[in-house]
Amino acid sequence: MRKYFLFILVILLMSACEKYDEEKQVSYIISDCESGFNVTYSDENGTLIKKDISTSSAEDKWSYSFDSKQGEIIYVSAIYKDISSVINVQILVDEKLFKQASSKYDTLNFVTVSGTIPY
Repeated sequence: MRKYFLFILVILLMSACEKYDEEKQVSYIISDCESGFNVTYSDENGTLIKKDISTSSAEDKWSYSFDSKQGEIIYVSAIYKDISSVINVQILVDEKLFKQASSKYDTLNFVTVSGTIPY
């Protein structure tokens, strides 16, 4: 009886370990900004990247996608240039909304969204 219990326990542990190595698709999306923005984000290697993005209308969207393992830290932050503008920052994990934040008429504070990829 102990052999069967031990065998089942080993199988369960092996299947649980595989679950933690799953890769998830991460997408950063920034939208609703009429006149451009500065963005800082972590890429698939955890390196912080800074870019200046130009937009011509609120319909323009910026996005960046990559695959990452569960438990990794993800980060995106943006600030827009035009005081009459708006910005919406989102992180999607496997095409589902993970976190988001937005700002309206505030060109002094960054809109930051970050977290750990869930298991």
